[in-house]
Amino acid sequence: MHSNLTFQRRFRARRGQTLVEYALILALIVVVSAAILIQMGGTLHALYSTIDSQVARTATGS
Repeated sequence: MHSNLTFQRRFRARRGQTLVEYALILALIVVVSAAILIQMGGTLHALYSTIDSQVARTATGS
């Protein structure tokens, strides 16, 4: 019975460890995504402005 309790404790510890690892991976993905968006901010703004002006021209028939 003692070995069964030890196994249960180890399983819970591993499950908690896995949760922490997934949280760290998710945090890394968020930080990298934010950095990429910040670096590409000007380019994306220019792209959306171009698309917006073309849509506006098409809508007005010019």
